Amino acid sequence: MSGCRFRNIFFSGICSVAAGTVSWQLVAATRDVQNGTAFRPVENMRRDWVIDKMTINVTYDSDIELARELIKKIGQELAADPEFAADTLQPLRMQGVDSFGDFAIVLRHKLMTKPNAQFAIKRRAFMMIKKAFDENGIKIVVPTVHVEGSGESAAAAAHQIQQSAKAAQIAEAAGQAVA
Repeated sequence: MSGCRFRNIFFSGICSVAAGTVSWQLVAATRDVQNGTAFRPVENMRRDWVIDKMTINVTYDSDIELARELIKKIGQELAADPEFAADTLQPLRMQGVDSFGDFAIVLRHKLMTKPNAQFAIKRRAFMMIKKAFDENGIKIVVPTVHVEGSGESAAAAAHQIQQSAKAAQIAEAAGQAVA
């Protein structure tokens, strides 16, 4: 590793370059040497776990403590499920409020699994979270646009929509008459 010229948190660096061969080292991984022009994906063979961090947006009037309890319960259910028990190293849990967004409170979650098992567990977790939140009145937020107007502007917009609909009907009728 002393021969590596570049360093950062994830990539220790290219250790050597020879004709058609590149050797590099990842942090906490063995050195990888590849020959030729078509490089294969590099795998960290020493890492035996994955931490998947997820976020869910909920409305500002949501009970955050109830959300925490529901997610903890879902994490325990997933860890006990025979389909996922062998791959779950640490159950799903809510880390807390990540931020206050423009339209929602962002909740952050964490799950530790064996590599490549996180995808199926995460999909099941999201389905269970959606169902539990719906049953307990916690609303998952999606961005929406609200257009408001008063008086003349609202009436003018409604009139414009009606005129556009009439014009479309007339054009459609004219097209059918010609055909």
